[in-house]
Amino acid sequence: LQEGLERVGKMLGALPRNGPYSAWITLQSLIPDKVKDKLFVRSSLASMLTAGLEMVKQGKAEIKQDGAFRPIYMRASYIERKD
Repeated sequence: LQEGLERVGKMLGALPRNGPYSAWITLQSLIPDKVKDKLFVRSSLASMLTAGLEMVKQGKAEIKQDGAFRPIYMRASYIERKD
């Protein structure tokens, strides 16, 4: 889970910001396009969602879905800066 949190955090942290929020991205867009193994993609999506839910719990991200079987969107709600 820690590895997933770091990966998702880095990816969300690199998105354009508008105040304390980043842009919305789909969960699917976090998976590289070159990955073709469907089982690996499904496993990766589950891991990214789990990490995203943990980030929501920590107040660092937001997740939304417009309806059943619709894309899942994520964005960073607080980007921690390390100086």
